[in-house]
Amino acid sequence: MLIGTLLFATTTFLIWVALVYSLSALWLLIEVLPLGIGWNSSEMDAWGLDDVQVRVLTIGAEDVVQATVDSVPDGVAGIKVIAEQNIEIDGAAVHIVPDSFSCEATNKGRAVEWARRQVDCDAEYVLYLDEDTLVTGLTGLPEADFVQFTEKPIYTGSRLAYLCEVFRVG
Repeated sequence: MLIGTLLFATTTFLIWVALVYSLSALWLLIEVLPLGIGWNSSEMDAWGLDDVQVRVLTIGAEDVVQATVDSVPDGVAGIKVIAEQNIEIDGAAVHIVPDSFSCEATNKGRAVEWARRQVDCDAEYVLYLDEDTLVTGLTGLPEADFVQFTEKPIYTGSRLAYLCEVFRVG
């Protein structure tokens, strides 16, 4: 009796999961296919690098942030580092989130909220980067409501860390 009930519950759960996944995949196809017909990516380049301000969020990993700042292409409107600790970064203005600042957000959200309120921006777009992001292939932004950048894992000497990053990104 107990085995039959468990088997029924497991089967029902698996069918439910398959149904929900299938419906969400079908909905994605319904949304993407009609919108993608006749789309030409060359028509999308509307905003240049001079329309983008880059903000790098960090606690205080100076070497890692310097590599990120060095990877940002020339021509961006400005590079700002939003840090929790005082650090020196060549090629970027460093802004320290004061300990006295409080808001409902925590961690990176707190830093983003402080920067939104306190750091000036004349650019059309703000591109927030993690401290360990290496920017490749950025030439501007398309005229679109949502922009998704591809993230690629980088092998840094640890197979375990690389495989975990592949799993996280994938």
